[in-house]
Amino acid sequence: MEEARTIRTRSVRIDSSGGIVLEGQLDLPDEGAATPTAGVVICHPHPQYGGEMTNNVVMAVSSSIVAYGLAALRFNFRGAGRSGGAYDNGIGEQEDTLAALEALATGTVADELPNEMRVGLAGYSFGGGVALGAARGAVGLAALALISPAIGDDASQEALSALTMPKLIATGEADNFATVERVRGLAGMLPGSTEIYIATQTDHFWWGEEMNLGRRVGEFMASSVGRAQ
Repeated sequence: MEEARTIRTRSVRIDSSGGIVLEGQLDLPDEGAATPTAGVVICHPHPQYGGEMTNNVVMAVSSSIVAYGLAALRFNFRGAGRSGGAYDNGIGEQEDTLAALEALATGTVADELPNEMRVGLAGYSFGGGVALGAARGAVGLAALALISPAIGDDASQEALSALTMPKLIATGEADNFATVERVRGLAGMLPGSTEIYIATQTDHFWWGEEMNLGRRVGEFMASSVGRAQ
């Protein structure tokens, strides 16, 4: 792993559906590093329970991704933080995620990025469920990481059949929401390569385990999304 000395953060805006403007933060390696040609969009946990792009898990994952030389795009879903619009029960939030993926993939989110980027997608808790749904409609998605994903019982193998990109699902062995059993069940429905990471003595909130989780997701994204760098 090549550690970045510092992280440069840019405040950005993302144009989503219905004229909604989302606030975001683009995290980049320091000035001495090469300009990233790949990056990852990260979805935050439930906005109605305080979830925003500055969540501890989101920040840890972003920092690790940048340490591997990739760009990381965090953003607030509609109705969260200073983003426009209102909470939309995960539906409009999928549109927000697709808009963020397009903005990163085309480099339009920041002038210093190339106009063609390989992109991955990560999501935590509610954001994991949103990422799972959005990934089905994403074009050219290179990798998908779901962290303690909030998933409904309506997920079917047929609905998930398009998700052939490399996938990682992470949860804690003490997670009462995204239980190990549910995560393994989801992995069994997904096609292609799906890795499972289970953290011992860890619950849904990952307190004290953020760095280990971030490192695992960063390694996964570096090998799956950043391999052409």
